[in-house]
Amino acid sequence: MTPGARLRANHVVLCGNIGLKSLMPRLAATMVPLTTYVITTAPLGNRLAEAVRYRGGVSDSDAADNHYRIVGGDRLMLSGRATTWARNPRRYLRALKADIKHTYPQLGDVEIDYAWAGTLGITVHRMPQIGELGPGVWLASGFGGMYGEISADARLARETMAAIE
Repeated sequence: MTPGARLRANHVVLCGNIGLKSLMPRLAATMVPLTTYVITTAPLGNRLAEAVRYRGGVSDSDAADNHYRIVGGDRLMLSGRATTWARNPRRYLRALKADIKHTYPQLGDVEIDYAWAGTLGITVHRMPQIGELGPGVWLASGFGGMYGEISADARLARETMAAIE
């Protein structure tokens, strides 16, 4: 119940991961907390457009590490250096800047405007947890990076089918 209204539904889907700990401690116990560190560069102007042509998200591994994408038109956002404990994101600035330089040396030295960390849950078996917990109560959790890959595959399939038609 919300403070001003009631909500009725035949089905409820709980979507989350490590954040579900207070609601479902047994579920949270099947996950390993993984903290990733994120930086966003200062505006890079035309340098970024010349170096990175693809405007979507890119991951350079199958782990929850080194994902990057363009944000705000001319900034590069990079996440990586994942740990199983949360630390101060400033501790990883030098390493994350080095990752940018390694991947895009043509950008030269970049300035960092923002740095933060985020924690998610990776299931111990590395597979999503999907199913009905009880009548009308469903769970969709523990996707890690997999949901992004599934979404990208689905988008590519739609674009391919549209081009064929």
